[in-house]
Amino acid sequence: MFGKAAKDIRIYTVYSDDSSSDSAWERNFERLVEYKRRNGNVNVPVNYVQGGVRLGKWLSRQRSESGKLTDGQRSRLTQLGVELERADPWEVRYELACRYYKENGNLRVPVTYKPMGICLNKWLNEQK
Repeated sequence: MFGKAAKDIRIYTVYSDDSSSDSAWERNFERLVEYKRRNGNVNVPVNYVQGGVRLGKWLSRQRSESGKLTDGQRSRLTQLGVELERADPWEVRYELACRYYKENGNLRVPVTYKPMGICLNKWLNEQK
């Protein structure tokens, strides 16, 4: 079940460079590796706490302050599957609305239409 994931995790934990001197960062990264092993992804909810550590908040901070990360830290997070630069949710929805308009000639989006799991009808109504 965890064959490939376990192999990937070994790669992440063996990799070492200057960032290993920051033990707090290193411990949180190891918690993130464990989260991925258990959940199969690194989509940690912001309010997620593991072992008394606010892992979700830590990961959010890594994204928002990615310019302060070392090259090694950035590389390790990226290799683990963390998207340090996420698309703006408003822009994603806007692009979906533009695509719908181009395909249908209107923005009368059915409530049941949910590309990428996004309720486009609801989002459009909130923009009015």
